[in-house]
Amino acid sequence: MSVSAEELVAKATASLNPHEVPAVLHASVEKHQRNLLGLAAALIAGGYDRETIEVSLDAVFGSFRSEVARVVFELNEGRDA
Repeated sequence: MSVSAEELVAKATASLNPHEVPAVLHASVEKHQRNLLGLAAALIAGGYDRETIEVSLDAVFGSFRSEVARVVFELNEGRDA
């Protein structure tokens, strides 16, 4: 497979705009991106095909994206109160 873990993770996380992520979440976002890179590298090393890897990364990142969105909404509600 000629694609790198970095390319696959960049594709999976393309919808995340780092400028829209509150500073309080930056460390968490960076940690999850490192974890996604590790997962992608392991799947590549395991010989999985690109489609399987992309589906796996999308599922994992989708879960994290939902968690980030929840925290952002909670932070915004706290400002409005």
